Amino acid sequence: MPRSCTRGCRSQSRRGGPDANQEFPAVEVNRRGDIAVVYTRSATNLLQEVRFSVLRANDTEFRGDRLLWAGEVTGQEGTDTAGIAVDPADGIGIWMAHFYADSQNLFRVAVGRVFGAL
Repeated sequence: MPRSCTRGCRSQSRRGGPDANQEFPAVEVNRRGDIAVVYTRSATNLLQEVRFSVLRANDTEFRGDRLLWAGEVTGQEGTDTAGIAVDPADGIGIWMAHFYADSQNLFRVAVGRVFGAL
């Protein structure tokens, strides 16, 4: 995400067009100062996605966003349940989790990790 937001940031240049919402973020910083943000993106013409962005300690801008979980439902409003934490084993890896709606409109959890070795 190129800017800070707490809910309802608009994405003008990505899939979903000007009505795409980037919502419900969770943020964490590891011991090196790297930052990870996990959030949902949805729109009436876009399958709800769980995405994340990273900002390495020496960078001045986020490195764009990456897909954590592909959407299964069009126009599904995101949920405000996200979790993110530094891996206590190394202090570098960052684990993230976020709810999403599956094709049957049931809530599931997408989980991922960035930075460090597994």
